[in-house]
Amino acid sequence: MNNNQNDFSLNIFTGEEDNGFYENRHHHRYEATPYGALDLLFSTISIRPNETFVDVGCGKGRTLFFVVERFGCKGIGIEMDDHFYRECLLNKESFGESYPEEQEGVSFYHGLADHYPISANDSVFYFFNPFSIEIFRAFTYRLIESVSENPRELTLILYYPSSDYVHFLAMETYFEEVECVKWQTDDPRELFLVYKYQSFE
Repeated sequence: MNNNQNDFSLNIFTGEEDNGFYENRHHHRYEATPYGALDLLFSTISIRPNETFVDVGCGKGRTLFFVVERFGCKGIGIEMDDHFYRECLLNKESFGESYPEEQEGVSFYHGLADHYPISANDSVFYFFNPFSIEIFRAFTYRLIESVSENPRELTLILYYPSSDYVHFLAMETYFEEVECVKWQTDDPRELFLVYKYQSFE
């Protein structure tokens, strides 16, 4: 199925991209992950129903709804943009018409990732280059602090990963790369990197 057909299957609309750029250099424009890439990734890795999937910079919620429907887990989307947040709420309403039980596990946080209150249940985090390395670094350190307070395994999934993200995780944290899933080989960055972090306590 193509992207529009997948949207139709989930009863959501996520097709149009944002061709503009935020005035703040730290935040990047919206672009949805292709459904084909998501299907490939989540045929390789899985998410347990008792885990909470957090899409950081979720746009209109495509990845979030895909994951929640596929695995029956809870999902949280973080989105700072007013327009996209409203689109998320509309998509949640229409998604619920087709998937009422799964809809109960979907929620959205409207605001900056810097202010998102990380829960002890949050365990899988998805990033499609939503912001600068400065914000990513600060957010990741908050994740590590959360694990020290509430020991658990964390999973980070990076799509089309920036070299800054990859270098930071390798050189400044104990996150371990456990999976590399290539989507299209003509672009070396068209891939997913999956990282794990386990509390030592």
